[in-house]
Amino acid sequence: MRPEWSLDPAVVHLNHGSFGAVPVATQRRQQLLREQAERNPMQWFRERADRLTTTKQRIADYLGADTAHLALVPNASTGATIALTAIPATSGQRYVMTDHVYGAIRRAVERVAAQHGCAVDVVPIPLDADDDEVVRRLLTHVDERTACVAIDQITSSTAKLMPVAAVADVCRQRGIPVVVDGAHAPGLVDNPVVGDFWTGNLHKWPCAPRGTAVLHVAPAHQHLVQAPTASWLEGEPYPAPLDLQGTVDDTGWFAAPTSLDLMASLGLASRRQELSDLLDDGAAAIAAALGQQLLDVGTPTPTMRLVGLPAGIASDEPTALAVQARLAERTKVEVAMPVWRGRAYLRISCHLYNERSDFDVAAERFAAAFADIDQLLSS
Repeated sequence: MRPEWSLDPAVVHLNHGSFGAVPVATQRRQQLLREQAERNPMQWFRERADRLTTTKQRIADYLGADTAHLALVPNASTGATIALTAIPATSGQRYVMTDHVYGAIRRAVERVAAQHGCAVDVVPIPLDADDDEVVRRLLTHVDERTACVAIDQITSSTAKLMPVAAVADVCRQRGIPVVVDGAHAPGLVDNPVVGDFWTGNLHKWPCAPRGTAVLHVAPAHQHLVQAPTASWLEGEPYPAPLDLQGTVDDTGWFAAPTSLDLMASLGLASRRQELSDLLDDGAAAIAAALGQQLLDVGTPTPTMRLVGLPAGIASDEPTALAVQARLAERTKVEVAMPVWRGRAYLRISCHLYNERSDFDVAAERFAAAFADIDQLLSS
């Protein structure tokens, strides 16, 4: 299936989870849309509303959601920030999140909490915790002072699938709003939309153009939502103000259905287990080559795995990013290198364009690169 993408064949791509990869067909579709817009910009924007309606319906069907509750946003970080900003809070309340939370979401929670004079309660969750333990540990920090619970559906730093539906159900019974960061969920989780506020990226596993994401808001909270930019539809009911944020390039969203259709034709949903098995074997081979382990994350994500690294590689994100860049330069293998609890790991992910040989090549090259750690860590 590699010809469906335009990825550099000289590079082993094992980090689809960060920025995705746009198929050739979708690239061409988006370019055609841009050309159409430039032939007559006035006509393009006159027809925008009809095109938006059709596109949103296709995306809503894909997610198993109601288009009336769905807004288009550029990324999940934007969606989560809009959601957090909408939730009323008073000084002395607390925002609750786990220690697996994505860095940008953590910063959004901290910003909004500070604006309201609220504290932030970070709940430590063991890496190998099962669903019941995650719920139990999280809910021991939830009480009448809780303004909001923010939780990742799939954790970026640890590749862990969280029991967000169970958390949302319990919090709903207690009247506590839940913001779900579902950045990685579309394409990997069936009917992923849960919680009072849910946001997810289409550029990751569905392979839509970058800058395409959605925000889903339950009806009871929609009157609280404000668009980040006041535009012509300010004051209209949700989601209209979010759907018209001034003059922007909407071709990514309008091209997204091409990717959704392609993923359906290639059988992504039915092949998730196949990819999971491939990843288990391949990531285990990489771990063995490094003398490390494929880590137990309790409930793993279908297409991402966490591999241990020798101690001392990196203890903070800037250092890990620098080491990751040097590793990619020397091995021509792209992987993620998240930091969790002060230690760096390899996060290996795959898509339909990957084969077992990718992992074998990565294992061999990584073993050589890590044989001289001092050289790898040197600037």
